[in-house]
Amino acid sequence: MLKIYYQDFTKNTFRTFTEQKLFFDSDKAVYICTLAFPVKTKKEAAALSFRELNITPLQEQDAIYRKRFKDAGHTSMSIGDYIVFEDREIWICKDVGWELIHRK
Repeated sequence: MLKIYYQDFTKNTFRTFTEQKLFFDSDKAVYICTLAFPVKTKKEAAALSFRELNITPLQEQDAIYRKRFKDAGHTSMSIGDYIVFEDREIWICKDVGWELIHRK
């Protein structure tokens, strides 16, 4: 299982395709959902999470998701949004791929 959080993507859009460190503030992030996939690696889980949150219209499923996406300011997983794995490892979405932030 993993938890998905969205951040204000405007804090990271100017960092696209640069070497600047991505903005990360867990206190201001919006919890979106918890997902589980039958995979063996975190890389696979991250890829499936990205697909799920960019292709599947969760925002159309119920009022809870609509409110969470509204609070986050966007519906699709974007640069700066992140995943917290069960072992508390955090992966943040980059312009291309993922970056390990730290363990809480």
